[in-house]
Amino acid sequence: MVNYSFLDKGYVGINVKWKGIVYNLVNVNASCNRVERQHTWDSLIRIKNSRINEEWCVAGDFNEVLRKEEHIGVGSHRDWRGMEDFRSFVEEMELIDINCVGGKFTWFKDNGKSMRRLDRFLLSKKLIEMWEVVDQIIEKRDISDHAPIRLYVGKLDWGPKLFCFNNSWLKHEDFNAFMVNEWKRLEIRGRGDFVLYEKLKKFKERLREWNEEVFGWIDLRVEDASAKINVLDKDIELNMGVI
Repeated sequence: MVNYSFLDKGYVGINVKWKGIVYNLVNVNASCNRVERQHTWDSLIRIKNSRINEEWCVAGDFNEVLRKEEHIGVGSHRDWRGMEDFRSFVEEMELIDINCVGGKFTWFKDNGKSMRRLDRFLLSKKLIEMWEVVDQIIEKRDISDHAPIRLYVGKLDWGPKLFCFNNSWLKHEDFNAFMVNEWKRLEIRGRGDFVLYEKLKKFKERLREWNEEVFGWIDLRVEDASAKINVLDKDIELNMGVI
């Protein structure tokens, strides 16, 4: 059951109760600016300190590293005060950076001269035990400069893979009209939460069909480009002596 949502600059979260346990699930998209990131850290710490016996899962792009070895390339010899701020935040939130496998970095500069681990899951200790978290996995990236990450757990079934949204859709002249018309066309009755869930599910199916009709085999082209990008990433890491 979702109790409420909360947000501030750099994050959005929901407070939920499931099987008698209260969880705070937070998605972070922190600023590149150190002062603004500190505002994000301070805001979350205040919320955490005002709530007793609640579990936390904080994940996303923190735009900062926890350790010096998580950043190589251009800018490696920089002011590390932001890193210290981030480490203090993790400690005050009593969160754990779970063991990471699959890669060393999650962000790659477009010219290949810098790599960092900016994205991660941070979990409270009890949550790790309850979910039986094994590790967090850095997946191969596609045409984005960020690699996706996911939790590997031994207990929970997180359901089917999330549907990906292609930014190229927004540039198509018919996309907005398609969205409005399809949403209006879907007629479902019931409780508000049930209606929203069913409409989103059916709309997702229709969006897949529209993507094939308009863009054809774009997914195959993206997959081919992603394979080439990941080969280049490995070559860069070898040249920098990372692997």
